[in-house]
This record gives sequence, C-alpha cells and structure tokens, in this order.
Amino acid sequence: MNLRQQAALSTTFPAMSALSSSSCSWMPLEGAAQLWATFAGTFLTYPAFTVTSAVFSALSLETRALRQYEHACYSCLNGDDLHARAACEQAVHDLQDASSQWMSTLSWLERLASDKRYPLGEDERASLRSLFSEATSTATRK
Repeated sequence: MNLRQQAALSTTFPAMSALSSSSCSWMPLEGAAQLWATFAGTFLTYPAFTVTSAVFSALSLETRALRQYEHACYSCLNGDDLHARAACEQAVHDLQDASSQWMSTLSWLERLASDKRYPLGEDERASLRSLFSEATSTATRK
C-alpha cells in the first residue's frame, strides 16, 4: 500500500490505518502448518488428532481473516465503505473463532500429556512441552 492509499484509508477508517501499518503483521502460517502436520504424523492417538483438528481449524480461520482484511483494505480504497466495514467485522469474528480453537488446542494438549492410556517417553514429553509453548504464544498474541 503506498502513502497516498494509506492516507485515504486513514481518513475514511482511522482504525484501519493503524491495522495496515507496518507494525501490524500477520503471522506466516506455512511454518505453523508444517509443525503441526509433523505432530499429526508423530502422535497417532485420539487426543492428538483432536489437537490437530483444532489447530488446522484455527489456521484456516486465520487465513480467512487475512483475506477478509485484504478485502476490507481494497474495498476502502475503492470507496466502498459498507463492504470494507463488513469485511473488517468478519475478520474480527474469524480471529475470535481462531482464538477459541487455539484454546481448545491447549486443552487437548494437556489431555494428551496426562492420558495414562497413551504413555509418553521423555522425547515425546519434551516435544509436547515445545508444542504447548508454541500454541500458548499463538493463542495469546495480540
């Protein structure tokens, strides 16, 4: 987005100009997708597949939120304030739903770690701690 477009955006939607600044970035999802796909192939249990389902649902919602955000910026720049507002609202809704999925991920990771039916080795526990940390930072990012 060039400076003229950003200026036009800020006069129409002041809150969106803050969102479009370079300080606001979207987390790249490719690395996260690969990390959790590897997890899915390593832990072959019901709780692990439930974790994987929640993660990929969250990533899907985040991807859709990014598309909605881009649509909102495009609509705003074209003077279509109504569609820009609707796209912003949808992006926020998608991010709220994604956050809920990340919280579900954390819950299921805890269940997996404590499930006596699927005893884990030390390497698997270390891997789960790392994944729990990754999911926690994703769920709490602002």
